[in-house]
Amino acid sequence: MDINHTKIYIKVENNMYINIERNVVQVFIRFFRNSKPFEALNRQIRRELRWLPSLLIRALRVLLLTHQFTRKRKRFKREGIGSYLVGPSDGECIFFLRQGGVKVFNLKKQSVTTIFDEKSALPKVEKIISSSLDAARNELAPKVISWSIEGRSLEEELINLNRSSFNLNDSQILLNEIFPVLSGISKDSEYKVLQVSEYLKELKKCLDSLFQTWREYEVEQYGETLQSIEQFCTLNLAKFSDNPGLKRVVLVKSHGDFWEGNILYDDKRYRVIDWNTLGIRSFYFDFFTLLFMISKKSWNFQYVNKQGLVDLSNVMDQYFLEFYKIAGRLFSFDDVTNETLKDSLHYRYLFYIETVILKLEEEDIHCLDEVVTWINRFQTYEDILNEKQNVSKLKGDFYATRFHFRHPR
Repeated sequence: MDINHTKIYIKVENNMYINIERNVVQVFIRFFRNSKPFEALNRQIRRELRWLPSLLIRALRVLLLTHQFTRKRKRFKREGIGSYLVGPSDGECIFFLRQGGVKVFNLKKQSVTTIFDEKSALPKVEKIISSSLDAARNELAPKVISWSIEGRSLEEELINLNRSSFNLNDSQILLNEIFPVLSGISKDSEYKVLQVSEYLKELKKCLDSLFQTWREYEVEQYGETLQSIEQFCTLNLAKFSDNPGLKRVVLVKSHGDFWEGNILYDDKRYRVIDWNTLGIRSFYFDFFTLLFMISKKSWNFQYVNKQGLVDLSNVMDQYFLEFYKIAGRLFSFDDVTNETLKDSLHYRYLFYIETVILKLEEEDIHCLDEVVTWINRFQTYEDILNEKQNVSKLKGDFYATRFHFRHPR
């Protein structure tokens, strides 16, 4: 992508900016053909229109987008009114990234270029580019076209497939399609088996370093928040280690952000995008991420959907067992290691801790709010499980008491 020559992009809707030099025909044709993953063109439609063919629905959405672009471009050129930004000359549209920087889409060439924020330290840019190059070895990931650490840019293949959409009740889709994709992320890499005590030391060392870094930022208004996060991690580290029978933990290559929005598909295949958080984590990290994200089902990330977590608690054990079977067929574990992978409880505690670490590593003040939301979600889920256990215990006591009174003397 040519990032040395620039053009004006005008804001059309939400987070989307379109190149002002594109004509109406170019916008309609290129967006209709090559923008299947765009969330703006994949929103749910009104119930009374769901009978329409999918291609016609897509055409209507792109037509509406083209009309908005034409109207706003005309007003911008005539009156200079409207939000805009400057970007590479050969892109069709630009999206801002939540963590800073932008993604520039060249729909004709079918490529997407990430331009990292100037505030991002070069080691961080290098780490993300390195992760993308590593991920590109996996057939599920986009191919890397070009990159520049000094230029803070990464150009990748645009995977023009549909966004996936499913819920906790779609067991056939999850078991037969999504879980095998999830297993495919780590199947081509070497797994690691560590002693629990060894991994505990690694986690504690990482957390201590992160909290020290955050304290150096001197964000006084977040002092109590950081303290609460630290207490949560300490508690779950203790829970994780409180199992004399658990001697080992299995680590594998992990996507780090495996959810519906990053899973694309057509009738024949699945692909996975956004591998910036690729790393080595506990065996079930991506599995738990997927299910907790499905249970969220809300446009507002900070909203904790308790009913969704109740639904998750009803199917978690079943899905855990099925994923264990699917993943187990891809790895040759010895009997002892295989037995440790059945421990859903302690791998769940590991997932909580690793999620906090992953978010804190972003070193963005806004990520603290996201960490708090995740912790609230985890604590709500644990409360739900405790309530279920208490109800079961009460039922057990009731039947035991009833049986006691019926027992002949």
